[in-house]
Amino acid sequence: MLRISGLCLAFLLASIVHPAAQAQTIPALTGPVMDLAGILDAQSQSVLSASLKRYRQQHGTQIQVLTVPSLEGTSIEDYSIRVVEQWKLGDKGKNNGVLLLLAVEDRKWRIEVGADLEGDLTDLAASRIGREVLVPAFKQGLYAQGVQQTLQAIAIKLGQ
Repeated sequence: MLRISGLCLAFLLASIVHPAAQAQTIPALTGPVMDLAGILDAQSQSVLSASLKRYRQQHGTQIQVLTVPSLEGTSIEDYSIRVVEQWKLGDKGKNNGVLLLLAVEDRKWRIEVGADLEGDLTDLAASRIGREVLVPAFKQGLYAQGVQQTLQAIAIKLGQ
């Protein structure tokens, strides 16, 4: 009886201690632009999706956009890595995917770059693109423009 109670208590404590790590689920991948935060109008989503599909066909690099309302306590670094791993961004056997992740309510963003692309799109370059392109547009409430210009800057850095 004591062992069962101890196991139940341990399970209960584990679920209480780490709720943030379990809270943010990863959605199923349904297209190049997944606006779960609802910041992009339908036309912007359509234009961006078509552009990213065309880019993938022409250059082979998969660029994905995901907006979420909140990370629900999960770090943006951990969440972005989990998304990339679950979605298997890029080509099989290559690590050539890029994720633009926006957590709108948390006011956080991240450009996660596959290892095979880091020579062209370094962490420093990705950070600069976010700070100089994405953040100013978002501060003005120009979400679609900010996403579009950020994707363009990423493509330029990739040299494709």
